[in-house]
Amino acid sequence: AHISYQLQNYQTSLKWFKELQIDKKFKKIVPYYIAQIYYFLQEYDVLIEYLYPIVDQVVESRKTEVNRLLGEAYYRERDYLNAAKFLKIYADLSTDLKDSERFMLGFSYYQIGDYLLAVDNLDKIKLGDDKQSQISSYYLGASYLNLQHYNYGLQAFKKSASFDYNKQMQ
Repeated sequence: AHISYQLQNYQTSLKWFKELQIDKKFKKIVPYYIAQIYYFLQEYDVLIEYLYPIVDQVVESRKTEVNRLLGEAYYRERDYLNAAKFLKIYADLSTDLKDSERFMLGFSYYQIGDYLLAVDNLDKIKLGDDKQSQISSYYLGASYLNLQHYNYGLQAFKKSASFDYNKQMQ
């Protein structure tokens, strides 16, 4: 199973890992690999259906990553309430959030109307000269507007408008 996984032969690997789910020695680590395979195959709905009921039973060393996989799967399925829930668990367990992960968490909070937490996350994204910076700045501005912090919102929108990756957003 692991050799097939390493070779990115995910269908074969999935078959073997599923057979190992009942093995006493491997049953706590196998869900991690199965979830990753569903993630790599972009089968987010299957990943959620498989992982959600057992997320707390995964081996301790993989809990952080499993919560990220589940949070991102919910994000990709546009279930922002559950995305925020699992991405928050991931953020609490992780020592180093990437900007893309911070964006997913902040955007999820924005979508569910928790603008304070959206600002808290979107404001921590390191801005560069890229599309994500434009989008992050835009939703940071929108979050500030919803909190009636107009000056902060204006500054974020100005930053977003300084990028030309998305003309409509600009």
